[in-house]
Amino acid sequence: MECFCSKKEDIIISLMKLMVEKYAFKKDTIRNFLYLLKKKKIISETYIRTQILN
Repeated sequence: MECFCSKKEDIIISLMKLMVEKYAFKKDTIRNFLYLLKKKKIISETYIRTQILN
């Protein structure tokens, strides 16, 4: 069984994709949130660029 911590980034990515789809008009707010996640090293910049904000 995998630790929840090892899936943390994948869970955040999934949630952010849903937010982008549902609240596309608030993309700047979502970008700011992603910046904070990246700053706290919760999510990598590569994921932000390739998976969410395309």
